[in-house]
Amino acid sequence: MKRVFLLALLNLVVLCSLMAQSSEQAENYYKSGEYDKAIEEYNAILNGGESSAALYFNLANSYYKAGENTKAIINYERAKLLAPRDKDIEYNLALARKGAVDKIETLPEIFFVRWYNSFVDSISVDGWGYFSVSLFILFLILLAMFLFSRFATIKKIGFFLGIVVLAGTIWSITVAHKRYSSEIEHNGAIIVAPSVAVKSSPDNSGTDLFVVHEGLKVEIISTIGSWYNVRLADGNEGWISSSDLERI
Repeated sequence: MKRVFLLALLNLVVLCSLMAQSSEQAENYYKSGEYDKAIEEYNAILNGGESSAALYFNLANSYYKAGENTKAIINYERAKLLAPRDKDIEYNLALARKGAVDKIETLPEIFFVRWYNSFVDSISVDGWGYFSVSLFILFLILLAMFLFSRFATIKKIGFFLGIVVLAGTIWSITVAHKRYSSEIEHNGAIIVAPSVAVKSSPDNSGTDLFVVHEGLKVEIISTIGSWYNVRLADGNEGWISSSDLERI
């Protein structure tokens, strides 16, 4: 058993070392202007199971420098999913979006909804998880105060604060689940075809509603067969073939 553990540990060390070497090689290719080789190295690391905002960001930068703007947008968006408040990702994504044909104006959000979403995105999934666990431990302490204290005042404090903390725990768990779901469900997608006629139904015979172009971000609402029902940032909806877009 000890030998198996040591072999597994050795394999892990070797794998980490190879990943580090590949990442360093990719950075060297990027610095020397060999963007295609940098793209190959970064994709190899991602295909090997490694995933981080930095990796997607560096891959996106390589695609952007190589002139592949749509692939750059896709990978900036993937980096943003993992680090939604990163200013460098936001800036480079905005820069890449300037190369897209469609300029869709986002529907305005009510100010408190915008503040709430900004607050939720400011903390990582792990951060919300730790916060939830901390609140639950605090709730258990307050519950113990209510159940075992001999003083009425302490019992009241334990009871009322316990209710507040329990509500906060449930809320934070809900937020953590929402953040986690947004990272793994990948409901966002980028149009990869030069131009696409968005249909009124999931069929080629459907009426053409409007046309969108390569690089535009859409939200996938539902799926029927090989067709996606998508929503644009301005609220317009329609159906697009799965071959015309790539999930973030």
